[in-house]
Amino acid sequence: MSNPSSPVHGRASHGKPRKSKRKLKKLIRTPFRILVASILIVPYLIPSLVLRATRFRFVVNTNPGRIGHLAAEFDCFLKEMALGIRPRARPICLLSAEDVANPCLLEYWGDHLRLVHSPIARALLRPFLYFPYLRISLLDTVTALGATASYPAVLAQWGSRAPLLSLRREHEIRGEEVLRKLGIPEDAWFVCVHSREGGYSPRDEYLHAYRNSAIGDYGLAMEAIVERGGFCIRMGDATMAPLPETDGIVDYARSSLKSDWMDIFLCARTHFFLGNTSGLCIVSTIFGRPSALANMTPLAAAYPVGTADLGIPMLLERVSGEAIPFGEALRAPMADFRWAELYEENGLRTVNNSPEEIRDLAVEMLDRLEGKPRDGAEDEQRQEAFRKHYRPGHYTYGAASRIGSAFLEKYAQLI
Repeated sequence: MSNPSSPVHGRASHGKPRKSKRKLKKLIRTPFRILVASILIVPYLIPSLVLRATRFRFVVNTNPGRIGHLAAEFDCFLKEMALGIRPRARPICLLSAEDVANPCLLEYWGDHLRLVHSPIARALLRPFLYFPYLRISLLDTVTALGATASYPAVLAQWGSRAPLLSLRREHEIRGEEVLRKLGIPEDAWFVCVHSREGGYSPRDEYLHAYRNSAIGDYGLAMEAIVERGGFCIRMGDATMAPLPETDGIVDYARSSLKSDWMDIFLCARTHFFLGNTSGLCIVSTIFGRPSALANMTPLAAAYPVGTADLGIPMLLERVSGEAIPFGEALRAPMADFRWAELYEENGLRTVNNSPEEIRDLAVEMLDRLEGKPRDGAEDEQRQEAFRKHYRPGHYTYGAASRIGSAFLEKYAQLI
């Protein structure tokens, strides 16, 4: 949910030169769009009214080149319709395989959305996007700049219902074959592990660098998973820092066996997803798998979106090294800073979770999946006290997930 799951970052400018260029482009683009719309309105008007009457709508994903958006926005939209939150429609999607972060995932959504595969048909249908009554933007589902995203609350209402997506039989068969090649034995369980780095999208890394964390910080957690009998499969792309060869840990991100469909298979079959604010974890969410997410940032997005998820946030510090209490931060704009420069400009820095904190988070998730939750009276008091700081307008307000118990105990003085 970038995902969502986690806040999505939509600003394209950085500094005055880029802002000036954006204004110039807008001045040029706006009259052009008006001209195009006025030309198209005549031949497309009557067909648009027919489409409106028959409840066909064109659903616009705001950032399909990021897998978190591709997963979360459609999932939220479809579940809102199923729950009666938004009117029923017959959704049409004009995205092509070239437009999206994962073509295989787009095909899965084709079971619920009408995908238009012909380039000619897409070109002929695209002018209908100029008619507001035919266009459904999914901007508020996960982007929600300076506001509460609708996705966490929708998932909370969805509760324990079955996920919309399930693996296709062909992917299950092929995925098992690849698992053997990766060294994962038959009937073994595994955990997908992912920590965001800056190589995937260098063009806007200057905005999002505060979300990064080193995969080495997840080492103790992976060791704990292997000790419990599982395997760890490191997700990502080939720009990721390599992992040392370790028994029970597979660096799939840099493997020749990596593919778009295998990414989906792994996220859908994982015991749980161990990650951070990168949107890949949402693929596990839409297939009904829980996540344990460390280094959640900004603080307004500390809660993961899934109902069975666990999360722990980055701490906020002043440059003096003084940790800022959660309540103080959540009452201020700093709780929703989404650009790296804002922290620097305001004399703040984010503090990544320690390897021990991430290990404790992973172990708690393992315990929960084995039916051994840690919901004691003191933990519940800390959970409630932390949640009370969240108000409408905070990004994940309304989420049904929890904060890691060991983390809240360690930082009880900041609650």
